[in-house]
Amino acid sequence: MPRAFVRTLCLLSLALGLLAPVRADELNRVTLVRIGQHGDTLRLVLETESAPVCQVYQRSKPERLVFEVVGAELPDSLRRPTPRAPWLLSSNLQQENLSRVRWTLNLRERIPASQIKTEVLDNPPRLVVDIDPYYAREETISLSSGLKWIRREAANSTGYLLWNDVSYALDDPKVRLDVGLAQNRLDARETVSSMVRRTGARVGINGGYFATSGGPLGLVVKEGKLLTPHVGRRPPRTALAQTRDRKVSFSRIAARGGKLVSTDGNTWTDVLLALGGGPQLVHRGAIALTTEQEALGRSGNDITRSCGRTALATTRDGRMLLATAAGWRDTHTQGLRLEELASRLIRRGAVEAMNLDGGASVDMVIGGDVVGSGPGSTTREKPVATALLVHDEHPATYPESIQLSVEESSLPADGSSKTRVVAEVTAPGGQSVPDGTPIRFLGDRVRLSAYATTVKEGRASVELTSLRLPGPGLVKVECGGARAEESLCYQAGSPRRLRADLVRQRYQAPGQLAVVAVQVDDEWGNPMGSVPIRCAESDFQIPTDGSLQLEIPLELKGGTVTIESAGLSSVTVTVGAMEAPLAPSPSPSPKAR
Repeated sequence: MPRAFVRTLCLLSLALGLLAPVRADELNRVTLVRIGQHGDTLRLVLETESAPVCQVYQRSKPERLVFEVVGAELPDSLRRPTPRAPWLLSSNLQQENLSRVRWTLNLRERIPASQIKTEVLDNPPRLVVDIDPYYAREETISLSSGLKWIRREAANSTGYLLWNDVSYALDDPKVRLDVGLAQNRLDARETVSSMVRRTGARVGINGGYFATSGGPLGLVVKEGKLLTPHVGRRPPRTALAQTRDRKVSFSRIAARGGKLVSTDGNTWTDVLLALGGGPQLVHRGAIALTTEQEALGRSGNDITRSCGRTALATTRDGRMLLATAAGWRDTHTQGLRLEELASRLIRRGAVEAMNLDGGASVDMVIGGDVVGSGPGSTTREKPVATALLVHDEHPATYPESIQLSVEESSLPADGSSKTRVVAEVTAPGGQSVPDGTPIRFLGDRVRLSAYATTVKEGRASVELTSLRLPGPGLVKVECGGARAEESLCYQAGSPRRLRADLVRQRYQAPGQLAVVAVQVDDEWGNPMGSVPIRCAESDFQIPTDGSLQLEIPLELKGGTVTIESAGLSSVTVTVGAMEAPLAPSPSPSPKAR
């Protein structure tokens, strides 16, 4: 057949969802798809004719959970029920290529690998995946002998929440609070991380409300000097005040005649620093919202919706606590309501507590690393007018940097080869972080032996098992605010089998075009790219993504298409006859009528 009549169409490797398998006797047929719900756990089941060869892995940006059956076919006629859950955006079960079935779950937020259980069972042979999306994980990290950081992430039926709080003893002379001003001015904005680095603070959180153009909209006292009063056209709002003898109070404070006066009539003297926000959240260990009194409720600047939060508290054991709460991807609609925030602070031991600016302003920074934004947030920081900074003279012990290595960065894509992933974590002084410091391993297109573990002698490691998925993988590690990532590659094996199948036929006068999919599998069942093939006296090469479609012109009565590749058994595809479409009958002309 002349070369000019053969056209090739190279498709994306993930775009062969309409293909039928080559031969039923070569592929493991999926016979039943089942979905079950056991409490909060979603169960997905694929029953097959023989024991399935399968793998489960995650993708990020966007978050996806993928499980595959290698060397399998999914009949077009098979019923494919759709799983439904609050944490699930959508799902797609399809014949991914000529020899692989893939089920992709598009997630609202990442689910830790520890919450996903995979089993291959028999009688009947089947793949069972149990997904428990709801969890709570808390980490305690020593920032120094004086500062303690608690990081808690949890997911439930209402969504994901990241909680951070840093606390210290109020009577510790080596720890002090300070008010940070954007660019040391009252008419500017600056990120919290910039203020932390510029001032040498160890911890920083965003401060009070501010104008879009810059400048605080509330009380600010720094080094004993009143810099801005409360906004006169609004009722006095709750502010943090600390005196020179280190006593801390939260009160609704107004500035009158250069003096600070609380709404209960007490005059504040010898105030070293003050920062306005509001409303009050907790008083004498109980929820005590002053939302309406401070015009922050439905009749004022309503902030009662669920959103990201920043708060301050003093606890019954004499500690100062700085806290933030954020959702997975944004702080506008994900987070906490004020009542929920107050309840959480009380569970943390709060006796008195107040709210600061929230929403997109929410930020906590530790040693220059932003830790208060949700993992899925695309905007890490918003410049603000003020921050509350914590200076600490104790030697730092928190994780500052991670050296991540993969012992074998190139693995065969056989689904069984293993290597070690090693993380070495150091504190700001270059010394190892304390034993027991929590660390998390995750990634994109990887299978790891553990999600969470702890550091010992400055090191932590997990085992990585290769996927039957040629191409790149990415290992990520998080320890406190420190992060690192390292890439690896899964290498395809030797060509082992040529596959081809008819995708569709379409009329093209005077005959038809047969669209034939071609694939070369390696010894582990992976589609291979850059493999030469021959069809209809013409030479082609399968693209690097492993997918190729050929458009072959044939007569209407059909025929056969033979595909060849050196060293492999050829495959012949039979194309049936098709009828030419009927020509439309011409309409009578107006004159004929």
